[in-house]
Amino acid sequence: MSLHMWRRCVPGLVVATVLAGLGLATISSDGSRADSTPAPDGPKLHAPRSGHDAALLNDGQVLLTGGRGPDGPLSDAELFDPGKRLFSPAPQAHSLRFPRHDHRTVALPGGSLLTLGGDGGQGPLDMAEVAAATGEVAAWFSAQEGRSGHTATLLLDGRVLILGGRAASGAFLRDAEIFEPTLAG
Repeated sequence: MSLHMWRRCVPGLVVATVLAGLGLATISSDGSRADSTPAPDGPKLHAPRSGHDAALLNDGQVLLTGGRGPDGPLSDAELFDPGKRLFSPAPQAHSLRFPRHDHRTVALPGGSLLTLGGDGGQGPLDMAEVAAATGEVAAWFSAQEGRSGHTATLLLDGRVLILGGRAASGAFLRDAEIFEPTLAG
């Protein structure tokens, strides 16, 4: 399993950081490896998971939330410290209230985290949560429509654009929602 995170570091040059079960590698858009150190014994997740999401926190750590494990949807979270190249279980406060996979977690300005949608095992969820940087839940609300496999993009003004995904009916969605943090509580 690999998690691909794309970032634009120089105009016209895209760098992909591939986080794999065997280690970390940074690959530039021309296919060359920017990090030439092999990592055969790289970091490993504490729990096997797929369909999870990852958000970059203000302190540089990466928070992995939820996902699907061998026994179904997960609610726990893990932290990845890139400086130490280690995964650790996240404090309970960062766990999701409802187990889910194929959801989105977005870091909001000020350090709060928005987690929305996903599949809780019975189909797409319309539930979303905003957690303070400490992990304490600040607000719960329902989105206009349950969705999983969607995108959620932080806009420059602090709002979040939510696009597409799959509805509870199984239909693929083509609509968009805008989440406004000031309306969440």
